[in-house]
Formats: sequence, C-alpha cells, structure tokens
Amino acid sequence: MERVPNLKDLWVVNYRGLKELGIGNSHGFSMLEELVLKSLHNLESIGGALNNGVWNESTLPRQCILAIRGCWELKRLPVGMDKLPNLSKILAHKDQWNQII
Repeated sequence: MERVPNLKDLWVVNYRGLKELGIGNSHGFSMLEELVLKSLHNLESIGGALNNGVWNESTLPRQCILAIRGCWELKRLPVGMDKLPNLSKILAHKDQWNQII
C-alpha cells in the first residue's frame, strides 16, 4: 500500500486473495486509528516486510482499535504492539484470539 497519511479508518473485508497486508510500513499510516480485518481467509501477516513486521509508536502512533474476524491463517500479531501508545482495544472472537496468541 502506498502512503496514505490522512487515513483514519481502514476496513479490509472479504478479500480471499490477500496473504499479507503491510500496515505500519515507513510511516505510511501515521493517522490510522482503527484497523478492521474481516473474512480475509488467506491472510498470514499484517506487519509488512519493510519494517520486519514491527509495529511501534513511530509506525502507528494513533492506532486505537484493531479488530480481527475470520482471518484463520493469521497466526501471530506484529512484534511491538505493546509499544503502541494509544492502542486500547483488540477485538477478536475467542477462537480467533486463541489461535493468534
């Protein structure tokens, strides 16, 4: 994805062909507050390759909400999520959450 510095909400829904979503790469999402991933049946990674899949205060400084539903190939969350200063909610079905952590 290209840089979209003013994007606040991103919903990615029902895209079966998506295996990797490079969220957090090189300050491209500096205003992103809410990320919703739903019914992405082949999604394996959301961290991106450019920053080795790491999320932190410089890559996603405003991230508040992460929702994951029906992303059954996703086995882990990006490294550094504990460094996101505004992350207050991670929403996932219990089965989905147990698979990721």
